[in-house]
Amino acid sequence: MGIFLSYGHDSNAPLIEKIYEYLTNGCDGSPKHDVWIDKSEIKEGEDWRCRISEGIRQSDVVLAGLSKYSTRNPGVCRDEISISVGVMGGNIKTILLEPTDIVAVSAMLSHIQWLDMSDWKRHIDEGFNGKYFQRKFKELARMINTPENEKFNGDINRLRERLIPISPIMRIKSLTQKRMYGRQWLYKKIEEWDKIDEQRIFWIVGGPGFGKSTFAANLQQTFNAKIPAIQFVEWGKPAHSDPCAILRNIAFQLAVRYHDYLHRLLDLPQLDNLTKMNEHELFDVLFCESMGLMIDGGHENIWILIDALDEANDANGNMIALTISRHIDRLPRWMKFILTSRDDKKVSLPLQRFEPQVFDLEHSIEMNNFCDIKEFVTSELSELKLTDLQSESIVRKSEGVFLYAQLLVEDIKAGVYSVDEMKKIPNGINSYYYNLFSRFYLNDMNFYDEYVAKVLEIIVSSSKAFSILSNVRMMN
Repeated sequence: MGIFLSYGHDSNAPLIEKIYEYLTNGCDGSPKHDVWIDKSEIKEGEDWRCRISEGIRQSDVVLAGLSKYSTRNPGVCRDEISISVGVMGGNIKTILLEPTDIVAVSAMLSHIQWLDMSDWKRHIDEGFNGKYFQRKFKELARMINTPENEKFNGDINRLRERLIPISPIMRIKSLTQKRMYGRQWLYKKIEEWDKIDEQRIFWIVGGPGFGKSTFAANLQQTFNAKIPAIQFVEWGKPAHSDPCAILRNIAFQLAVRYHDYLHRLLDLPQLDNLTKMNEHELFDVLFCESMGLMIDGGHENIWILIDALDEANDANGNMIALTISRHIDRLPRWMKFILTSRDDKKVSLPLQRFEPQVFDLEHSIEMNNFCDIKEFVTSELSELKLTDLQSESIVRKSEGVFLYAQLLVEDIKAGVYSVDEMKKIPNGINSYYYNLFSRFYLNDMNFYDEYVAKVLEIIVSSSKAFSILSNVRMMN
């Protein structure tokens, strides 16, 4: 069996090395395993990120050592766990190396029972051949050497072939690379909403540039135990915007998290025909029927998170919103939805009868948004020691659009604008883009009029997304 050993390079390394030796040599009559460990698998000069991803994909089980260092955020071990959950199917076993009061166990592992070796250092004087370690190693062998491990991977691969999912891991990673400022007030509102049983939908409304996708990614990371499935809708990309593809993606993520749900799906008589079903048939089979058969008593609420729902609009309306509104009453009481989108009638009309809790980022919580932008600007430009007048002036000019603040901060750092000349800083996102185009084409307006303007007119009027290659061909 292939085992990927995930651990932090800290004071627990001697135990990890001994576990590696134990599993590799097949002590006490247990089978020998092919164990991937970074110190032997990553050679000098190799791309270590690529090698780690390959190691996880080629393994049957991920064995994660949990310590204060290995569970830090951000950290490589957390990335390894994210990849194993999202890509290989989440067959993870864990070893607790330090007490729980100092280990920040990832929410992704909150449902997994660990092998407790947090007191191993108290027994080190006995040697690794002592009774404590021999007993623990045998428990580890029983945890690893189970037929369920190989069956789990086989089941996940079988389901992957039927659902054809797209992993959200890389999208989440790209959106959470930079620190998110503020938005804690919105977390609290969501937690308050979750306590109201009859409220099944929380709808976050905001225009472009308000940071909805960044918020969604950070919300999923913060409340991972409650958000087992997330979908980033992207218009023009069928795998990310087609209603049926979205439903299959969500179902696969739920199956990775909940093994009883995985088995329900595998037992479906329609399993081989899922790609031929429409969105209503899929929702009925994948969620209403299969989720409804899961144990209901005492189940904590879960949140299905769909970001940029309006980008799933088509000539027929928004089929995801329509499908949710049609079937939500048949879902288990503990299954809720958090949606983000622009203020769009194709989204709002189907959801009306459920009276979703709506938070309009542009109006309802305007002051909180301005506070978040001020925190972002003052922190990112801390070396300039902005005065209150300067930071508040930038916030006013942003008009509450986070994207404006991000672009302006980059230009201030690059020397394009100066906080000492506030009058030259554009007012609002439209003025910002006008100034940007003016800088590029001020000395060659003929080129802009003859080529750039024509290309922009085509792009704006097109009903489909253009690739960069297409734009280059038009320019030529």
